[in-house]
Amino acid sequence: MKKLSITLYMLCITFVVLCQDLHSSQEYALAPVYHPAATGRFDGFYRVGAAYRDQWRTVPAAFQTLSVFADMTFPVNPRKGASHFGLGLVATGDQAGDGRLRTTEVGFQAAFHQQLSRGGKTMLSAGFGSAVGSKRIDANRLVFNNQWTDTGFDPLLPNGESFSGLSEGYLDLQAGLSLFTRTNLSDYLYVDASLHHLNQPRISFLDAQQPLGLRPVVAVGGRFGLRGTTAILPRVQFSSEQSARQITGGANFSWGLDYTTDGNQIIGGLWYRYGDAVIVNAGARLNDVQVILSYDLNASGLTPASSGYGAVELSLVYVGRRKDRKLDCPNNF
Repeated sequence: MKKLSITLYMLCITFVVLCQDLHSSQEYALAPVYHPAATGRFDGFYRVGAAYRDQWRTVPAAFQTLSVFADMTFPVNPRKGASHFGLGLVATGDQAGDGRLRTTEVGFQAAFHQQLSRGGKTMLSAGFGSAVGSKRIDANRLVFNNQWTDTGFDPLLPNGESFSGLSEGYLDLQAGLSLFTRTNLSDYLYVDASLHHLNQPRISFLDAQQPLGLRPVVAVGGRFGLRGTTAILPRVQFSSEQSARQITGGANFSWGLDYTTDGNQIIGGLWYRYGDAVIVNAGARLNDVQVILSYDLNASGLTPASSGYGAVELSLVYVGRRKDRKLDCPNNF
C-alpha cells in the first residue's frame, strides 16, 4: 500500500510537471514572457515588469507564481527609427502543492522589429528565446503511510524512504512572430504567434521518456478609441499543449485623465478563461508606470472545493524613456 501511494503521488507530480506551464490572467501585461517577438516592442528605452499570482489558496494544490522581465530597445538607425532590435531577460518561479514542487526558469530573449511601411503603420517582428530551468520537490513535506499511527498522523516519524532524483534541470527554447499595424494615430491591431518547447525537453522524476509537447500560443488584440479619451483593448489568446487547451478572451477599458489618448489612465476589465474562471481587474497608468490588480472567480469543477475563490494577481510595469530616442512603435505597455 505504501509503495502504491508513493507511485500514485509521483505520477500526479509527473503529470503536473508535464502539463502545468506558466499561468497568468494578465498575459497582456507580460507580453515578453509569452511572446519572444514582443521583446523590445514598445516606444521607449527600457522596460521592466513583474507580476505575482496567488492561486487556489483554499485548496492543498495552491500555486504561487512570480514573473519578472526586463527588455531594452536598440535602433538600427536612431535617426530614422525604421527598425530596431530588442534584447531582454525573463525569470519565472512557481511553487505548487504540499510537496512544494518548485519550478524556476531564467532566460534570454532577442527580437528584431522591421517597419513595413512609412510612418510606422505596419511592423513585422521575429523573436527567439532560450531558458535554463529546474524543477524540484521537497520530500520532507510529503506524507507517507508509515507516518500514520492508531491515534493519527505523526509528522515526527521517519518516512522510511530513500529518495534520489527529486530535482531536474533542462534547457527550453521558444520562437515567435508578430504583426502590428496602426489603424490611426492611436488605435492598432496585432497578432502574436509563438511556439514554446521547441527542443521538447524531457522532465520527469520517474525517468519517463515522454518529452514536453510543443506549445503554440496565439494572441489577437488591439486598441480602439470610443469617445474622447475612452478606449477598449480587446484580446483573445489561445494556447495548447498535448491534449490540454486554454482560451482566454475579454477586454480592458481605459479612461484618460489628462485629455490625451496615451497619458494617465484608469483601467478596468472583464475577461473569461474558457471552462475555468471569470476575471475582473482594475488598475491605473500614471506617467510611465502601469499597475493592475486582477481577481479570478473560479467557474470550473474545482468550485466546490475552492468555494469559488480562484486567484489574485498583481502586475507592475515601468517604461524608461529618452527624449533623443523616438521609435515607430506602439506606445503601450
